[in-house]
Amino acid sequence: MKELSLMVKKKRGDLGLRAAADQIGITHTTLSRVESGKLPDLNTFTKICNWLGVQPNEILGFSSSRTSKAVAALPVAHYRAKKTMGPETAQHLAELIIKVHEAVGNRSL
Repeated sequence: MKELSLMVKKKRGDLGLRAAADQIGITHTTLSRVESGKLPDLNTFTKICNWLGVQPNEILGFSSSRTSKAVAALPVAHYRAKKTMGPETAQHLAELIIKVHEAVGNRSL
């Protein structure tokens, strides 16, 4: 999520925190937390990705060949400011969830 923070800061540039948050559709306090490296919830993550014009898989480090409906709604981004697991564990969990979604989509479960 460090990459997300850097991307948000770069796009925001000289734009005020409140103005950027209004454009995204989130509160300025939430945007401030994201810029400081905190993990956003899924809804906020989706709004920020839309504002940045990027796919969630780009931020989470998945290759474009793995893009699917499951990747577009990655639940890994739902861990709020209270970190209950490390980034590596969250990454592995996201990959597991994507595999399950793909298996369900292919009816191989």
